[in-house]
Amino acid sequence: MGKIKYSFVFLIIVSLISMNFAFAGDVNSTSTSDIKPNKFNFADRSNCEINKTIISNRVRISWINSESPITVSGWTISINSEADTSGKVSNWDYVTIRVACPSTYSTKSIISVDIGWIKDTFSITSKKDPTDKVPNKFSITPKIWLERDTEYVSNAKLINWFNSDVSVTASGGLMKIFSYTKNAKWRLTFSWETEWITKWTLSPNSKIIVKAKSSVNYGTISEVVITAWWVSGSFKIKTKKWPTQEDAVTTGQ
Repeated sequence: MGKIKYSFVFLIIVSLISMNFAFAGDVNSTSTSDIKPNKFNFADRSNCEINKTIISNRVRISWINSESPITVSGWTISINSEADTSGKVSNWDYVTIRVACPSTYSTKSIISVDIGWIKDTFSITSKKDPTDKVPNKFSITPKIWLERDTEYVSNAKLINWFNSDVSVTASGGLMKIFSYTKNAKWRLTFSWETEWITKWTLSPNSKIIVKAKSSVNYGTISEVVITAWWVSGSFKIKTKKWPTQEDAVTTGQ
């Protein structure tokens, strides 16, 4: 009877050990390779010289346990500072992209990067044409609730993002132009170029102030239109509203 009892206990122990090994085997058999890395970011570049070779920042690939496929269509990839031909990256590898800046001015190229189904883009933009005469759009801060039939002067407005002299005109009022230069300590020196005029040749790094006369009527907008090359902006002034009987009593009129 004692032998039977011990044999039964022995069989139970063996069965439990076998079940543990089987369970461990099942766990190992269900584990999979992880080729999906943490998110990564290639910093965009701008104002690059046309046709110049650009090398991106390095991004480090992490949190994968198997080689992950990398796709950067049409451009050269470097992994750990060496040209890549395998099309795969491993955990903790550094990746850079070598690409040519566009061959035309003010042009953007966008490169798509795919590593283990995680995607990012790397964009490069060429600099503006050094002979570009088209400034950015601009507007001049308006003034409202003004007295009638009175002259008003705007704030100074910088006209920028062009590289060659352009013609500038004022319609409906007058303008005055001044330029500035920067010294070695980046301090600005201003100099007037004109008196009040309606037409001039505008140089880069110039500012404009505008003078306009308000309407003789209440609640009326007057506008001066400034046109540099073919880009226009305006300075608007509006007279105060028609005085009511309450206004007249309050002001003693």
